[in-house]
Amino acid sequence: MGVALGQVTTGRKNATLVRVIDGDTYLLQVGTVRQTLRLLNVDCPELSQAYGTEATAHLNHWFASARQIALKTNKYPDKYGRKLGHVWLDGKPVDSLLTVNGYAWVGRYGRNLKLRRLEQSARIRGIGLWKQKNPVPPWVWRKRSIVHGRGAARAVVNSFVRFIFP
Repeated sequence: MGVALGQVTTGRKNATLVRVIDGDTYLLQVGTVRQTLRLLNVDCPELSQAYGTEATAHLNHWFASARQIALKTNKYPDKYGRKLGHVWLDGKPVDSLLTVNGYAWVGRYGRNLKLRRLEQSARIRGIGLWKQKNPVPPWVWRKRSIVHGRGAARAVVNSFVRFIFP
């Protein structure tokens, strides 16, 4: 039996998985407090990026199928106020599941040799995001979105207006 909204162990505390936000970010309920957890070691595609929704869909399936969900967080949050940590589903590290199935980069965070090997295996097998000829890492995608986001959207609207009203 799966646990879509399952119990998560955080050392001495239990938490409930509320939802998967994206491939590497989850909303948890710990006691009466909801907190966001950012998975350490990997970076998944953004939802607006190729394979972002696929990574999230696979995680939803994996969480729903898990009989046991375990969590360990670092003491200090990141600059966005998210807890940083590790999650295991039925004893399997989520960072490894994402990486071996081609839904995460180890790249920027990669000191974990096992994860680097799993990423290389996914690349060689051409699975997940590695089906693409030149996948764009999420940290590059985010930087481009910040630099070009508003201006690019404005340019599209302006060209559309010029097309409709020459």
